[in-house]
Amino acid sequence: MKPSITRWKVVPWYSGSVLRVPSRGSVHSFAPVASSTKLATVAGANAVANLKALGATPVPVGRVGDDASGDALLKSFKRRGITGQHVWTPERYETPTKTRILAGGYVATRQQVVRVDREPEGPLPPSAETALLDRFDCWAPGTAGVVLSDYGYGTIPGQLLDRARGL
Repeated sequence: MKPSITRWKVVPWYSGSVLRVPSRGSVHSFAPVASSTKLATVAGANAVANLKALGATPVPVGRVGDDASGDALLKSFKRRGITGQHVWTPERYETPTKTRILAGGYVATRQQVVRVDREPEGPLPPSAETALLDRFDCWAPGTAGVVLSDYGYGTIPGQLLDRARGL
């Protein structure tokens, strides 16, 4: 198995048309045409999906929120045949989500005009760190490789790095 300890993000897309471009200032009038249900896995979830596509057996370890983004991420893993066995849902945790707003004319290419990020704040709580270390200890023996990814969010505690280096 090739585990991956990650912080995942889900990206919903919205598209629409620019109704008016102001002569002064930078505020545009935007008319949503469609709220896309296309969800893209980015960050660590993308690495997990890529490992699977290359023929590896990734075992993602981490947390998702009890929310639509967390559900979509777990369903994405399941569709790809990726286990969610070591993914847990702590209380009051929100899956990091980046909403992209796209705009353009009806026959023009859509371009991103703004992104709205919803991310949990603060360091990894002690209970989450314990859960992460317990899961690592569960699957680490006999592992062929480890991918650690947290994109600067502080998801990977020093103890975990030490244990991973010891493999």
